[in-house]
Amino acid sequence: MSKDRSGDRDMIARYLVLAAALACAALCSAGAFAQFAAPIEGRPVTAKDISGKKFCWNNGNWIQYGADGRFENNRDHHGGWWVVRPGVIKVGESEREVEVQSDGQLHMHWYRLRAGKGTKSHDMDLWGTTCN
Repeated sequence: MSKDRSGDRDMIARYLVLAAALACAALCSAGAFAQFAAPIEGRPVTAKDISGKKFCWNNGNWIQYGADGRFENNRDHHGGWWVVRPGVIKVGESEREVEVQSDGQLHMHWYRLRAGKGTKSHDMDLWGTTCN
């Protein structure tokens, strides 16, 4: 094989890598733009929004955010809660981004890469309303 042919293949390989990188950048930026351009449906949750209230979620679970900073839920978990910054509730060791909708309903969305031993990754999209 001649040296010129080998150089041509190297050049083609470089162009393919560059094209793949540009395509990836275009796709990633399009996804980011779509999220950036999406309308904000709610506002970030604050401690005042949840303190002393019990919320029932559309997956059948409930959580009580005590006015004293304690929480409990129907899965027998107890501990503390606080709003670490507007829109982010920390319960125990987990943090969740939460929006308050215009009707007072809470919206929480997150992706769990690995839920634990023997469980699968999943996408969570929950809606909560105050309940007794």
